[in-house]
Amino acid sequence: MRTHALYSFCFVIMQLSINNEAQTVFNIGNLLPERNYSLAKNGNIFDDSGSLITLESNITKAINFASEALEKFFLENYNCRFDLNPSDTRCDVAYGTNSFFELVKDIKRTLLVFIGSCESTIKPIAESVQFFNLTLLSYTETDPTFSDRTKYNGFYRLVPSEEQHNFIRVHLMKKYNWSRVGTIYLTKAKYNLAHNFLIRDMDKMANIVFTRSILENQTTEQYDSILKEFIQNDVKILIGLFDIPTTIRLFCQIYKNGMYGENYQWIILGSYSSEKILSKYQNETDCTVGQLIKALNGTLKTKVVEYSYEFDLKYQKKNIKESNHIKLEREYEKLVNSYMSYYRRNKQDEVWSLTSKTDSNIKCRNSFFHGYAFDGILAIFKVFITLIENNKFDCSNYNFTRNIDWFTNLNDAFNKISFKGVTGHVAFKNASRIGQIKLVQLIGKEIKNLDDDVEHELNEKLILVHDQNKNQFVQINEIVWHGKNPPKDQTIKVKLMYELPNSMLIGAAILSTCGIILAIGFLIFNIKYRKHRFIKMSSPNLNNLIIIGCLMSYLSIFFLNEHKGLMRFKFFNQYICVIRLWLLTIGFSLAFGAMFSKTYRVHAILTNSKFTKKVIKDYKLFGLVVFLLVIEMLMLTSWQLLDPLQLIKKPYDIKRDGEKMFFVENFVCESNYMKIWLAGLFSYKSFLIIFGCFFAYETRHVTIAALNDSKYIGISVYNVLIMCTAGSAISFIVHNKNSSFILITLFIFACTTITLCLVFIPKVIQVKKDPIGKKKQRPKTFKKTIENRTGSLKYINTDELDCKISHLIQENRNKETLLEQINTKIEILLLAAKAKGFECVQECLRILNTDDIEVSKLIEKLNLLTHDFSTEPSEKKLKKKNSREKITHSNSSTSVKLKYSGNIDTYTEEHTGETNYENNQSLNKRKFNPPPHIVDLQFNNNENNSKLFFKIDI
Repeated sequence: MRTHALYSFCFVIMQLSINNEAQTVFNIGNLLPERNYSLAKNGNIFDDSGSLITLESNITKAINFASEALEKFFLENYNCRFDLNPSDTRCDVAYGTNSFFELVKDIKRTLLVFIGSCESTIKPIAESVQFFNLTLLSYTETDPTFSDRTKYNGFYRLVPSEEQHNFIRVHLMKKYNWSRVGTIYLTKAKYNLAHNFLIRDMDKMANIVFTRSILENQTTEQYDSILKEFIQNDVKILIGLFDIPTTIRLFCQIYKNGMYGENYQWIILGSYSSEKILSKYQNETDCTVGQLIKALNGTLKTKVVEYSYEFDLKYQKKNIKESNHIKLEREYEKLVNSYMSYYRRNKQDEVWSLTSKTDSNIKCRNSFFHGYAFDGILAIFKVFITLIENNKFDCSNYNFTRNIDWFTNLNDAFNKISFKGVTGHVAFKNASRIGQIKLVQLIGKEIKNLDDDVEHELNEKLILVHDQNKNQFVQINEIVWHGKNPPKDQTIKVKLMYELPNSMLIGAAILSTCGIILAIGFLIFNIKYRKHRFIKMSSPNLNNLIIIGCLMSYLSIFFLNEHKGLMRFKFFNQYICVIRLWLLTIGFSLAFGAMFSKTYRVHAILTNSKFTKKVIKDYKLFGLVVFLLVIEMLMLTSWQLLDPLQLIKKPYDIKRDGEKMFFVENFVCESNYMKIWLAGLFSYKSFLIIFGCFFAYETRHVTIAALNDSKYIGISVYNVLIMCTAGSAISFIVHNKNSSFILITLFIFACTTITLCLVFIPKVIQVKKDPIGKKKQRPKTFKKTIENRTGSLKYINTDELDCKISHLIQENRNKETLLEQINTKIEILLLAAKAKGFECVQECLRILNTDDIEVSKLIEKLNLLTHDFSTEPSEKKLKKKNSREKITHSNSSTSVKLKYSGNIDTYTEEHTGETNYENNQSLNKRKFNPPPHIVDLQFNNNENNSKLFFKIDI
């Protein structure tokens, strides 16, 4: 092997010829995890076939570099030599323990054991060394379990324990004000104990709000479930203690759950390089390289230093002391700097790493620890120098034997050594290295090559180093955050009250104001022209009720939202719910109740069973409106007394803006049984609307002069049905506050405005055409012709109405019979008056007005006279023409009572301005005879005698 020229300046001491036979050789057990490994003085490696491999691992290179230099130093100064013959453990417990027992059986020459990086072999050997008065020094082990001095007495490590990583974690908690963290760790003894130390150290600095353990072979669903628990507990800062395979699987699920980026910060444990993460991803997860790097990007990682940060910062020139009184310290400093120069010069060369062939034959290698292997050799020789100088060890003693004193002295020497090594200042406390821990940040990159293929890189950026010897944090670089600032340890919860945009409130206020102005205008018009013929016929008082109801509906728009302008008043804070409910409900009752009563009046007149004059005064309609209003007010009052509405805050929406989460609340009017009360109100109003629509449909073809707005009232009822149905549905379906407010406002405004316009615009037009109101409308009871009457009646031709119509026809025939009887009596009386002369007129009137017995006597007298006179026949046909009108006109102020006896049945009529007929039970049993009819009449008038001849057909 080539000669290392850089050693020359370290050993300028005079060359002495040494008699090898006089030298004392002591063994240092070198248990390395190198398979089929043979180390010669020149550092050559041989494979299974014995072929020489000239390439060395950096671990081997570091050990050889230190041991060769220090052996020469001891030979020159102490006349003794230390042999580091390696033994292969193969990372197997059986091979490892066998190699260990081969070393310890030589109790006179084996001083201590230097062991490599296989955890499986370290643990049983570490438990055994104290029983052989040996000290075990490891250059790779970080498991805090070995800090137990009772179980592992005699075990020392060059690498700082994972317990020391907590210094950086606590520092980060302080610096960035993180008081809430979550932890997730692998269920292995190494990570369990590290997690316990973490909880202990974090106890006073941060609150570990949530922690979960994971198994080595957990499924994807289990990882996903664990991460979702962290999300539910609002954990943003997470500390992870796990190995490489777990890192790959976990961060794949972290990517899928979105637990990365500006709102999360992961701090993981690792003594491995980022290249190892990428090299293992394909076999451990189903995520792509890009997805994995995206999740890992920005992750903070605590790890031991590969070599002291001072070499990166070029501090070595400052710290080298030119005048050392101790020759070994100067030589150590020179040796360390020489090693680092050699390492940096050859780091990227092929000779610094094994070929793929050799690498495939090596287990459990971690070349990251080459600096600790180098410092381990320096520590061993430093301990021996300390023992020699303190007369605790004599190199020339051929009778040396390991005993308890040697074991105690050796451990004390390890606890006292202090020197500057490649990995920083080397010192021990409670058998653990007091060293340097660094914080790095993983930085992911995407690089496009010439073929537009994307290549991914994951690099480490050094952030800071904690030097425990100096108890200081050295800031190297700043952390690169995904956002503008470090993430918060929890979501910043900001409670906001939902507020409608001012544009919506202003728009609603404008609509409501316009509606109020319109309603007031119609109210003034209705009052001013209340005596106008056309207005008077439409019941202006009921019109006023419609306007007042519409005004209340318009006013309710102002109270649909709890805006600042209202809520700053204490009164509205307490009663806005009641005001809103009562305004809209009472307004609806007044407006719709008045329209309902008008429609009911038209329907009642149309369906009058007796086809007689029927008058429904306004006060009756007012009573109907009041009745409906009282029912509604009773319901509202009961609601308010038994289960009052209260204004409460309820969550409305959650919005995230970076690290802040805005919990938007809004005011809601609620009561315990609100749904029941609303169901009652809706049922009642639905009942009214359905009946109103029924009346409007029944009277759709009717236009009565006295009820000139019945058509528009009917249309208004339909309008209320449509708008109320749509508005109620929207209020339950649409949950967006803005949309709901806009739609409900528009429905209230549209429904109210359309109703007002339908009722009052025709009146305004009519008044404009006839300001004085003298023009008479053409009287009509039905539209256009009899066909329309038939068309309107066919829709109400039910069985009940058929029966009623038959009864009315029979009653009409009876009345016609009575009228013919009256006409016959009048004719008879006129004939008698003509026969007797004018002086008989007064007697006829007396008979008509007093007693019908005289009529019977007159008929008998006429029957006696029929055989005395004979004249030319004079036929007279009694006709029935407008009999109802004649009787009403001629007897408007006269009370007439006619009674017949004999063959003509008795019937009574009383006339008092309105024609009413009695129907008692005897009427149903009575049979009406045909009226008396004069078919032949002769009249002879002589000087002495007058005779009247006529025939009466009964």
